Amino acid sequence: MSEQRSQDLDEWSGGSEWRGLHELLSLMSKKWAVAVLLTLRPRPLRFAQLQREIGCGNVKTMTVTLRSLEEAGLVDRQVIDSRPPGVLYKMTGLGHTLIGSLDPVRKWSVDHEFDPSRLDT
Repeated sequence: MSEQRSQDLDEWSGGSEWRGLHELLSLMSKKWAVAVLLTLRPRPLRFAQLQREIGCGNVKTMTVTLRSLEEAGLVDRQVIDSRPPGVLYKMTGLGHTLIGSLDPVRKWSVDHEFDPSRLDT
């Protein structure tokens, strides 16, 4: 994060304690981020399996999302020594705690019948 952006965010939010939440929400709003975490929640998957289960047809989009989640420590990438070589993605312990902490937000959206189409302008 640039120093100016960090200062602007601190000023806007009233302090640095909100910066982490802002950055987390920015990460989670990436296309397919939540779907990736929910799909990896029960078990690790190879890239193609994950892409198929989510329904993401764009390899680049999926790769960017996975890299972002990996850099944040939410997903682990493991190279498999097999024929053909492969990569296995699994949710980390940190990822599991994040998904668990989002359950109250999910419940809020259901209880309040939140409709994202209301956000369209």
